[in-house]
Amino acid sequence: MTGVRVLIVDDDPVMRIGLRTLIHHPPSFTVIGEAEDGGAAICAMQLDAVDVVLMDLQMPGVNGVQATAEITRRWPSARVLVMTAFAALDAIVPALRAGASGYLLKGATRAELLQAIRGVVTGTTVLEPRVASLLVSSLRRSSRPQPEALGPEVLTPREAEAVAYLARGMSNAEIARAINISEATVKSHLGSVNGQ
Repeated sequence: MTGVRVLIVDDDPVMRIGLRTLIHHPPSFTVIGEAEDGGAAICAMQLDAVDVVLMDLQMPGVNGVQATAEITRRWPSARVLVMTAFAALDAIVPALRAGASGYLLKGATRAELLQAIRGVVTGTTVLEPRVASLLVSSLRRSSRPQPEALGPEVLTPREAEAVAYLARGMSNAEIARAINISEATVKSHLGSVNGQ
């Protein structure tokens, strides 16, 4: 994998510097810009071709969910990887519904971050295990999840099954073998979960 262009979006300048330092070392990644909020991220998208947007959620002005929705609508080939401190359903679900391809917490290691960037570039939905577990737990608590927990739509049984396997750390290919469907169907199910 060569030439992955990354845009870092976070209102904390120290976090942006840290992420740039972590990402800049592998020759396969290039940080092409930084933005302090969602509005600046949208402007940056107009100036440069971007493969992956590392998106914080809580920012002044245009927040991360709003920016994710706009970016995935206007630049469908770009992938948004949420990187935030918030591990709650009321943050996770809106971000995925807005079109995020992945969701990491800011405590992720450098190796996890780089693996997540590589994953979303190849079309894999990347959910930190704690995030995937929250989604699965919410689905298991009730056969009829509450609308405030998951929004107006709920996952189909197949989508829930795919998310459950993803929470165990299985790849798309492993999930496909486990539930006897094609890898493309797994991607479709996981894409439905994150609104793609």
